Amino acid sequence: MKNNKNFSDFFYRKAKLLKLKSRSWFKIKEINNREKIFYDNIKIVDLGSSPGGWSKFASDYTSNSIIFSCDILDMDYIKNVFFLNVIY
Repeated sequence: MKNNKNFSDFFYRKAKLLKLKSRSWFKIKEINNREKIFYDNIKIVDLGSSPGGWSKFASDYTSNSIIFSCDILDMDYIKNVFFLNVIY
């Protein structure tokens, strides 16, 4: 059974339609549109990165950047992202 709360959320449905990892992709896009925090040739660290919405955005919106993400949860492969699964 689907969670009706998530299904009624516009960004949840849009993320599913666009095959994004999470709706957080839209949040970071809005922040970047306002603050311009992502640009080419930067180093990015995404801590607590699973499922990978922010890392995916960074990969999509930068070039020649180093993107390092880590989490205790596993994360699917994202182009141009180095992922470390921290197990303690």
